[in-house]
Amino acid sequence: MKSEDYKRKTNSKSVISFNTLTVTLKELNAIGNINLATEIERILKNNKIENPELHNKQTDQFTDWFIIDLTSDQIETISDRFFNLEVQYISKEGETASLCAYYGSLADEWNNLNN
Repeated sequence: MKSEDYKRKTNSKSVISFNTLTVTLKELNAIGNINLATEIERILKNNKIENPELHNKQTDQFTDWFIIDLTSDQIETISDRFFNLEVQYISKEGETASLCAYYGSLADEWNNLNN
């Protein structure tokens, strides 16, 4: 793949990183949403954007990006899970802890796919 094509694809609104997908998979399994977890596994297996020829970390999966082809309802379910986790980690004083911010960023990342 040429670098220009890679940049265009990875800057698309419909892509998510390997790290986000693996955290999502863990959370879906934790709540027992096997059907949606299976969809994330499918995306990890089949929807990787090919790295450009000169990519400096060809074998580092943490630099991989994936095309998300889920329904709006499926994306909303994932966003809601992370929004709920975000709220869980707000301190009693109403301050956001680092986990709160992290889960909030994941919720936003998934939610942005539907916008």
